[in-house]
Amino acid sequence: MGAGKLKKIVRILEEWCHQDGHTKLIVVCGNNNKLFEKLYAIYGNDIIMYRFTEKMPELFKLCEVCFTKPGGLSSTEAAAAGVPIAHITPIPGCETINMNYFSDKGMSLKVKPNRNSIYKALEYFGDRQHRLDMIKRQHETINPDAASDICNLAEKLIAEVTAEVEN
Repeated sequence: MGAGKLKKIVRILEEWCHQDGHTKLIVVCGNNNKLFEKLYAIYGNDIIMYRFTEKMPELFKLCEVCFTKPGGLSSTEAAAAGVPIAHITPIPGCETINMNYFSDKGMSLKVKPNRNSIYKALEYFGDRQHRLDMIKRQHETINPDAASDICNLAEKLIAEVTAEVEN
């Protein structure tokens, strides 16, 4: 949803993967079926493509880098999985704030949706130490137990409200 210039970005990444010869591109279109159909018409089986999927944890394990818009859920999920992140095309507002937060903490790289910027990012992430450093900063910042902490807080607040209502 709202990934902006994803078609252009996929073209640039596919071009790089094709030149590289051993890197495979995985594209997740989410609920954007129209985009999925357009990309499939162009690339067919040359790239691995998904519509909406619940397999993101498995897909993240396959990735050396994740190019994504800086939505809070996708960014946090990638960081919790320990995948270096290249943030692209934020929607002004929350996503710009997310991108700045992640990049200021060294947990992602801001990337403009053009060939030069994307290729520079790929060169940067080609250095194993850069990837490891970013993963380290992600693990230092992202709470791996955030989901259960939120559930525990919700249960506590519900219990408190229920106790107040009963009194």
